[in-house]
Amino acid sequence: MGKTADQLNLDDSLLPPTPRPVDLRDTDWYRFRAEIEELLASGQYEWAADTLSSIAESVEKYRTVTEGQRRAVGNIAQARKGEKYGGVGYRRRYEGWR
Repeated sequence: MGKTADQLNLDDSLLPPTPRPVDLRDTDWYRFRAEIEELLASGQYEWAADTLSSIAESVEKYRTVTEGQRRAVGNIAQARKGEKYGGVGYRRRYEGWR
């Protein structure tokens, strides 16, 4: 037969507060990944889909964004518009173009 209530070692102290879950939508890395997903969903960046996808995977895996990743995505976004990241105009040659 089991123990009676008097035999149980019960602690009357309060339970520690449970941490409030973090809303990932408020994090920098999540917003950056969403920005990459928007570029991919637009269909205008198929020529850079591998690069953008691998950056998005890395950002999600490590939950951080490096300055190099920001620059790379910015360069890709600006290359589509015919501008170099930073405002100096140029056209990037697409290697697969015939």
